[in-house]
Amino acid sequence: MIEMSTMDYIPGFKITKNLGIVFGSKILNQTLESDDNIDIEQLLDAKRQDAMALTVEQAMRRHASAIINVRFTTTNLGHNMIECQVSGMAVKVEPIDE
Repeated sequence: MIEMSTMDYIPGFKITKNLGIVFGSKILNQTLESDDNIDIEQLLDAKRQDAMALTVEQAMRRHASAIINVRFTTTNLGHNMIECQVSGMAVKVEPIDE
């Protein structure tokens, strides 16, 4: 299990190694007609989840135990295409001894 945080640290853990930037990107290509009964928020959420899974896969290939500074970006590319991207810094962490 990889911990994820939008902060630059994981509470209760110390960063022992920086493994580089990881990211995942998925494109929603959907033509929406005014009479379509499609929930665009659900479609975008599914793409964000897919992009997050790609980000975690990259981090796991680097043997990371966490991803910090996680950012979610959604961009309208035009022509009915929307990109959902997730990025962050893959790191190795260890619990802080108290």
